[in-house]
This record gives sequence, structure tokens and C-alpha cells, in this order.
Amino acid sequence: MAENQHEFRLPVSVKLLRERTSRLRRARIAVVAHFFIAGMIIAVWASRIPEVKQRAGLNDGELSLALLGMAVGSLAAMQLAGRMVDRYGSGAVMPPAALLASLTLIGPGFANSLPYLFTALVAVGLGSGLLGVPMNVHAARVERRYGRPIMASFHAAFSIGGFTGAAVGGATAYFDVAAPLTFAAVALAMAGLALGVRPWLLRGRDVDTVAATRPTPAPPRPQRGIPWRIVLFGVAAFCCMLAEGSVTDWAAVYLHDARGASGAVAALGFSAFSALMAA
Repeated sequence: MAENQHEFRLPVSVKLLRERTSRLRRARIAVVAHFFIAGMIIAVWASRIPEVKQRAGLNDGELSLALLGMAVGSLAAMQLAGRMVDRYGSGAVMPPAALLASLTLIGPGFANSLPYLFTALVAVGLGSGLLGVPMNVHAARVERRYGRPIMASFHAAFSIGGFTGAAVGGATAYFDVAAPLTFAAVALAMAGLALGVRPWLLRGRDVDTVAATRPTPAPPRPQRGIPWRIVLFGVAAFCCMLAEGSVTDWAAVYLHDARGASGAVAALGFSAFSALMAA
């Protein structure tokens, strides 16, 4: 009788294990898709900056002010996104954030003045900032369940999205497809992708990634000031983001305005940068 029970339970346990493995694999694909979406949005925009600049009649100084709007929106959104993730969970925040990040890409394509472009880029920054926090939290949650380091694959997906987005921007520029139409097509495609992978995200709160939920010993003694290791880490991170942001915002403009490259060729600069980051 015991042997019969054992033979009956074994297939059930194997089936459950396979279901969990399949569910976790789909969750990983969903997170990869969101990183890809984030990279696509930034890259498609970056590859067509010269055309948007010309359409809005901006010089380099005015363009730099407009680009500041994206940073303002992103910083503001990140402050809100952390609280939303804590309250609702990363899986609940990611889909609407991805939709917002995708659809706001349409706005800059129609900008015809500095205030218009600044406002449109604030919206793009809001969408990207709201998406960046929950998708990294969800990636950490999936990585923890995998039991091995896979975070690099998620960030590689962002770079692959950057490479693909820049290639799309360059191709559409080569075939004289206007930036507004390019932005709208990519926005709708990325929104559709986000909706398609939504059911694959992990459900529930992110309790398995929050250290505060674990029992901890007595709190350590409070330290005055910021440890120098944290300062050095922050400086290094700032330098990395400064380099990446400079390439994103100015590579296509430099190649187009200063080196006389066509819009299609100018887009290849960021595409090459993203390809090497992914590698």
C-alpha cells in the first residue's frame, strides 16, 4: 500500500515542479521583455533627436534644456515608483508603467517648440522612471527564485533593445519615414508587447526581496556621515551614467551636425554603443 501511494505521488510532485519551473521561466521572459521595451524607447528617441531638433527649430543650448526635461521627469517618477512598489508590488506596477513609457514616446515626435519638447520629454522621463524601479525589483525577485545570478541577462536585454531601437530609427530615417510616425509605430508595438507578457509576471508582494521582512539582530551603532566606500561607489556610478547619458543624448546630434552624417548613419552611433554594452 505504501509503495502504491509513493508511485501515485511521484508524478504529481514532478508535475508541480515542472509547472513552477515553467512559470518561473515565463516570468524571466516577461522581465526581459520589459528591459527590452525600456531600451527600445530610449534608443528610438535618441536615434531621431537630430530630426526633432530641426523640426522644433532649436540650437544646441535649447536642446540641452529640452533634454533636461527627461531627467526631471525620471527623478520625480523614481521617488514615486519606490512607494508604489512597496505598496502594490512590482508585478502590479510594471504593466501600467510600461504602457505609459511606451505611449509617451509619441509626444516628442510632434514637438515644434522648446516648451513643447521639454514637456513631452518630462512625460517620457516619467514613464521611464516609473518603469525602471519595478522592473529591477521584479528582476531581483526572479533572480532570487532562480537561485543563481541572472541579472546581467536582464540588463543585456536593455542594451539589445537599445541596439534594435537605434537600428529601427536609422532604417526609418534612411527610408524617409517621419519621426512622428516612427515614434507612434514603436510606441504601439511596445505597448502591445507589455500587454502580451503581463500574465507571465510573478504575482503578489515582493516580500522575498525585502530584507526588512527577515528577523534581524540588534541594529548596529549609527554611523556619522556617509562611508567612503559608498561615496566612491556613487562617484563611479555617476561617471558611468554620465558617459551613457552623453552618448544617448548627443551621439546622433554630433554625427549629424558636426560630422555631416545623414540621419540614418547618425543613428548607427548609438546602435554600435548599445551592441558593445550588450556584448
